[in-house]
Amino acid sequence: MRPGVITRLTGPYLALQECSMKAIRMRFSCVLTLLLVLAVNEQSYAADPGPRPASRQDKTLSAANVSKLPVAVSTTGYRSASAESGAHARAVSVNGRWAVVGDRALNTAWLYDLKEEDSSAQPLRLSGHSSSVYFGHSVFTNGHYLAVGDPYWSARGIVRLFALDAEKPDHGPDHYTDLTTSDSTAGNMFGYDLSMSGDMVVVGSPDTNHPGKVYFYRIHQQALHLTGSSEGSLTASDGEPGNMYGTASAYGDVLLVGAMSQGRSGAAYLYQLNAGNAGDIQQSEIKILPPAASGGDQFGADVAVGEHYMLIGQPFHDADPAHEAIGSAWLYRIHPDQPQASVSDYLQLMPADGFAGMHFGMTVDIMDHYAIVGTYCEDDGVGAYLFDLTADDINASQVKLSIASDYGDEGKPLGVSVSGNGEISAVRARFNGRFYLFKHHL
Repeated sequence: MRPGVITRLTGPYLALQECSMKAIRMRFSCVLTLLLVLAVNEQSYAADPGPRPASRQDKTLSAANVSKLPVAVSTTGYRSASAESGAHARAVSVNGRWAVVGDRALNTAWLYDLKEEDSSAQPLRLSGHSSSVYFGHSVFTNGHYLAVGDPYWSARGIVRLFALDAEKPDHGPDHYTDLTTSDSTAGNMFGYDLSMSGDMVVVGSPDTNHPGKVYFYRIHQQALHLTGSSEGSLTASDGEPGNMYGTASAYGDVLLVGAMSQGRSGAAYLYQLNAGNAGDIQQSEIKILPPAASGGDQFGADVAVGEHYMLIGQPFHDADPAHEAIGSAWLYRIHPDQPQASVSDYLQLMPADGFAGMHFGMTVDIMDHYAIVGTYCEDDGVGAYLFDLTADDINASQVKLSIASDYGDEGKPLGVSVSGNGEISAVRARFNGRFYLFKHHL
C-alpha cells in the first residue's frame, strides 16, 4: 500500500490511514492523461444511442446556473467508533417537497419541508425503535412515504416506514410501521440501503456472513402495519458469502442491485419487477461486470436507476494509472425491450479534476435529466459532481458541487451522500454532518 492512500478491501469495511491527500495531488501531466481517457470513453456508447431525455434548447448545465441554497444544516455526522462502516450509506433523500437526512450518531432522521421559505428553520425529528443503534444510517422517500434504516439493530437490522401527510406537513408522520425479516440472523444488516418504486419498498441486506439479499414489501395503504406481511426476497444466483449484495435502486419495473465484494472487483445485477405481489420478481437476472477493473474496485458500491439510464459507482477504480483510486461511475443506457443490450451501452463518468484517493463513485443518484456522483476523501476536493444527461458530451457538462470550504465547527467532511429530485441536488457531508441543497436553474 502506498502511504497516504486508503487501503482497498473486498470486504464491507474500509481501513483509513492518517495522511494528507494533498501530498498526492494530480500533476499537470496527469490532467492531459485524464482528458485522453475521457475522450476514449466517450466512444463506449453504441452507435445507435436509443431513447434519451429530450434536450433543453439553449440551456446548458454550468456553474452559472447551479446555485447553493441558503441551507447548511449541521447534524452530528458519522463520528462513532465504527464510522467507516457508514461509508456507503444512503444518508440523504429528496423527492417532491421533502428532504430527509439520516443522522445515525444521534439515532434519528430529520425531515425538511422544501416548500418552506426557510427549509432549515424547524426540521421534524424522526425517531426509531427504542432499542435502535444506528437509526438514520439509510433513508429514502418517494414523497408519500419515508423509510429509515438501522442495519445494526439487534445485530440484524430494522426499517421504520412512515406515511407522510402532504396536507399537514408540520405535524410530521402520524403513522408508521417497523419492518424486519422473517429469516433474520446475526449480521444480516437489513436496512443497509433503501429504495422505492411505486408502492413497493426495497430493502438491502448485504449480510456479513452469507450471500446478501434484497427484500421487497408492498405498502398497504389502508393498514400500514400489514405491509410486512407481503415480504419477498431475492439474491444473486452466484452469490458469495460476504459479497455485500444489497445496494439497491428501483425505478418503474427495473431493479438494480450492487454487490461490491462479489468476485474480484464487484458486480451489479439487473432485474425486472412484477407489478403484482411484492414476492413475485421476474427471474431474468442480468449480471453486470465492471467494464474496466484491477481488483478490489468495489464496482456496485452504490447504484441508481432512472427512466432512461442506470448508474453504478466504482470508487476504488484506478481510472488514471498514475493515481490510485480516483474512482469511476458507469452510466448505462436502459434498453427496455432488450435488457441485455444495456450491459454494453455505457459511458464512463470521471471528474475533470480527479486525484488519487478521491473515490469518485462512492455514492450515486439519477433524477430526471441529471446524474450526481459523490466522492469519499478527506481533502479539499470533497464534494459531488452533477452531470446533464441531455448534453451531447455528458462528461463535459459536469458541474462540481463543492462543500470543502465550509467546514464549520464540525471539522472537515469525509465524503458525501447524494440525492436529487430533478430541480434540487442534496449533498450530505460525512463526519462533518452538514447538509446542503443546490438548485438547478434550467
